[in-house]
Amino acid sequence: MSATQNVKNILDGVTSDPSTGVPGLILISVDKTGKSLVEHPSGTHGATTKEPMTLDTVFWIASCTKLITSIACMQLVEQGKLALDDAKLVEKIAPELKDVKVIDNGKLVAKEGGVTLRMLLTHTAGFGYSFFDARLRDFGRFIGYDEFMCEGDVKHAAGEPTCICGSGDAGVLAKRVSGLKLNSYLKKYILEPLSLKNMNVFPSKEMKAQLASMHQRANDSSVEERDYLCRRPLTAETEEEQARIFNPGGGGCFAKLIEYCRKLSTPSNRTQAMPPSDYFPEILATLLNDGTFPTAGAKILSPSTIATVWENRIPGQPNFARGRPSSAKPELSNSTP
Repeated sequence: MSATQNVKNILDGVTSDPSTGVPGLILISVDKTGKSLVEHPSGTHGATTKEPMTLDTVFWIASCTKLITSIACMQLVEQGKLALDDAKLVEKIAPELKDVKVIDNGKLVAKEGGVTLRMLLTHTAGFGYSFFDARLRDFGRFIGYDEFMCEGDVKHAAGEPTCICGSGDAGVLAKRVSGLKLNSYLKKYILEPLSLKNMNVFPSKEMKAQLASMHQRANDSSVEERDYLCRRPLTAETEEEQARIFNPGGGGCFAKLIEYCRKLSTPSNRTQAMPPSDYFPEILATLLNDGTFPTAGAKILSPSTIATVWENRIPGQPNFARGRPSSAKPELSNSTP
């Protein structure tokens, strides 16, 4: 049995076993030349539907938006509009970050230093999510800060001591120095040059028709469908409505997973993978290929910038990602085993 077929069988085993609580999933694996290694949709769109998962299924890609926002900020660094280590520039662009406080034993105290763009992009500025940190959660009582309901409130998204992620604030900086809403910037300078047409903060009617359900897992591992957390972009259809909604750089995009891949000629609603020659992984392969898309030649970042992107910013904490964050809001996150 080939390794590829073995992977597919494992995925199908996960989605066909009710005890796993995984109705459907998609795996796409690529290398830096744009060659597709494995592409496999498995299962269904949701726990209550028999509609099959396909390579055209649309997801809220949540924190995968951070990667695209980071690319935008690094483009603006290359243009001299942003700088990685200039805290004064950050405070000039976003004055609300100058006086942002630190939570210490339930009280707000002055921060010791400035916040830089590098800190925001590497998540080392000290901001966090209230559903992972009881200190942030408790500070928000009784008004209940909610990271996912701040789409229309810039103050909430950039300036409060809670409900902030680094890439969210970095997205605010990109918006202000470029003069474009973040979604507009991403489309003009990243998505369109890479021919990505189904990746957007505001999914089209066609994208919404192929949207996978969102699910919630209970402590007993059972899963049920739930409302989408990021709801306003799903209902804002006019430009006027969309203009009033904050574009969160930390988790705002909806996309086809395949839209990390460039489609040249594709049948609709396909359930099987296309031949590797028919599409290429735009964003991921471009980053792996020193900032230039390997087959079309589109360049979004310079090799020196890519080298900076790959730097390890926490070399003294090799196991930080294994820190097993606890659940501060069980309705949003279970504790990591």
